[in-house]
Amino acid sequence: MTGHAGQPPLRAGVPWVDYSTGLSAAIGVLAALRQRDATGEGQAVDCALLQTALSFTAPIIAEAIAAGIERPRLGNQTVYTGPSNLYPCRDGHVYVAAVTSTSWRALAAAIGHPELAQSPDLRTPEQRFDHRAELDPLIEAWTSARSVEESLAALERAQVPCGRFRTTANAADDPQVQAREMLAAVDLGAPGFERVPASRSPVRLAGAGAPPAQRAPGVGEHNDEVYRDLLGYDEARISDLRAAGVI
Repeated sequence: MTGHAGQPPLRAGVPWVDYSTGLSAAIGVLAALRQRDATGEGQAVDCALLQTALSFTAPIIAEAIAAGIERPRLGNQTVYTGPSNLYPCRDGHVYVAAVTSTSWRALAAAIGHPELAQSPDLRTPEQRFDHRAELDPLIEAWTSARSVEESLAALERAQVPCGRFRTTANAADDPQVQAREMLAAVDLGAPGFERVPASRSPVRLAGAGAPPAQRAPGVGEHNDEVYRDLLGYDEARISDLRAAGVI
């Protein structure tokens, strides 16, 4: 589904399936721990990348098999509703999502085409999606004549949902990222990498504040804590494992 219409499919830019399978495994571990607490018996937690991918795409697979509708590649558009797309400005891009009746009327007025809001052919978000080839050029003509700041200011005054496109290099400059302390500088212990941005935990607990960000451990860095403190191995056994190259 990823890519633009008429073009070859594209892979996702982030390995969502890998990350999400890790989250599924963590949820499975928590469920197994609850069962152990309740019954005294644990569980083997079984996760697979393919299962995660199918769990995310099952509704779209069902759409294709049961309804005979193959989900098209839409680039930056939202499927079946509109207008919702990334539009170019003089110095960048803005994303606009005016899929409700109120936001659609506000957008039509903001871009200088209030008559569009009265068209019977554009009454529903599905109709506007069908007419995206006509609407997107009008919105793009309006944004292209303005800077990102000018576009955002006008759209926000009109209460049209919108946002600035940010590159990975300037994502850390986002005011919300800074206000929520989503990133923290981490020392990786190597020259030139003393202050590397790293994500804090996306999970926040009430009253705990922003969790600290930590670098990933090195290979074998916590062997002593795992083998001695958690597994109860004595020093002789740990030394034998090291001598054999096991750890």
